[in-house]
Amino acid sequence: MPYLYSADPNLPLESLHALVASVLAGRGVGLVELLFRRERPGWVLRVMIENPEGSEPGAGVTLDRCAEVSRALSAKLDEADLILSAYTLEVSSPGVERPLHDPADYSRFRGKRAKIVLTRPLGEGPLKGQKVLVGVLQGLDEGGNPLIEVAVRGGVHQEAVAMGDINEAHLVYDSAAKASRGRGEGKGSKAPSPRHRPGHGKKSE
Repeated sequence: MPYLYSADPNLPLESLHALVASVLAGRGVGLVELLFRRERPGWVLRVMIENPEGSEPGAGVTLDRCAEVSRALSAKLDEADLILSAYTLEVSSPGVERPLHDPADYSRFRGKRAKIVLTRPLGEGPLKGQKVLVGVLQGLDEGGNPLIEVAVRGGVHQEAVAMGDINEAHLVYDSAAKASRGRGEGKGSKAPSPRHRPGHGKKSE
């Protein structure tokens, strides 16, 4: 399930999600995040996309593909006119430090390094007192909780973390893998941003 957020309480977020998901499905990409919030330039609609079948985060989502999706989304958003405020549309890939939002993400990226920030420090076990866990994802336990393997003195420890105890989480870029792939890898792609005027959904001149 993608992460959905709107800082505008009047935005019909579910309708917007349905529209965006339909456009992405028609172009063979999946939705990671859909965010509508006010930033320095004004309101921004951020759409983070990925190859839903890929095991490598961000793989196959090029700048050209982001631009193609951006154009298709822009046209549909103009037609639907769901967003009445002036806003900027930005379509991007997550890159290798992809956010993790759903239990399925932890299963899909088993074996990848990740950083998990908890809502409160752990109360027991070898990692007692720790609020930030960095290690290798091990999928889910029998209860559907994400498992992460963390290095401890004398070996490693697997910690099961309830989804409700996770404040935020994302994959971690492996520096050794970065060196083997060379420079320029690992960064997400972002398409140029069409701007829209309030109430019309037309691109600015």
